Amino acid sequence: MRTLTAAGDRSGAAATVPRLTETAVGDPVGVVLRARMLAEIVSARAALAETCRPLAARLARARGHVRQARLILKLWKRPLGPSHAPRVARLKVCARGLKAFAGETGSPGGPTLVAGAPGRDRAAAEAVCRIDVLDAMLRRCEVDAVTLVPALIGADAVAGALRKARKAARSRAAEALARRDADALRRWHKAIDRHARLVVLSELCGTPADRRTAERQQELLEALADYRRLDALHGRLKAASCQAPSLQRVRDERRRLWRRLRRRAQRFHALED
Repeated sequence: MRTLTAAGDRSGAAATVPRLTETAVGDPVGVVLRARMLAEIVSARAALAETCRPLAARLARARGHVRQARLILKLWKRPLGPSHAPRVARLKVCARGLKAFAGETGSPGGPTLVAGAPGRDRAAAEAVCRIDVLDAMLRRCEVDAVTLVPALIGADAVAGALRKARKAARSRAAEALARRDADALRRWHKAIDRHARLVVLSELCGTPADRRTAERQQELLEALADYRRLDALHGRLKAASCQAPSLQRVRDERRRLWRRLRRRAQRFHALED
């Protein structure tokens, strides 16, 4: 693994991440959601500052936290009114910046920026500069989270978002199972993942989820991820006009995973009915 070094890379950790335990049981929904959003943004900054990790891994962790922060902020759309749009725009810029940077970085086993080493590598210096820019944008998003007014939002906002997410997931499932193409499967995966993350938020706000349904949903997510990986491999082999026995093995395994995916989808939606 190649190691990049650059002067000016931050060796110190980011600010302390707010823990969910700082909100008491029974706190208003707005208090919990604001604390959770702030925790996600600070966690994203902390992930970028983990200089002991490969750069790609740091970016991946930060992207996950920003994705969750964006999901929470969407719940405030109606209560915030016109002031919601600029907050969303700032988080969106962060998400796009992280995505673009991650796309240029490569695999999680890629280069690492080592703090305190001489800055001889121009690419490393540029990477550190980009991280500083992303950190500054996230710091501005922290202010957006802190200034949210908890009294403006209630449990009905989370419940409404859950209903919409559940409906969207069922619609995407029907589309993907009928079409069976990569784009439809990606949209289905995204819809299920969004619903699952909203279920977790709902639990944090005091609405317990059905354990059996949550387990079935996790099984479905795993089956869908497995099938999408193999489907992508199958597509690459076909595009390369590969006629080796390996293609037939991939094709057979793909059929098996598709049958498993359909069964798990049926089991999950049967519990929801």
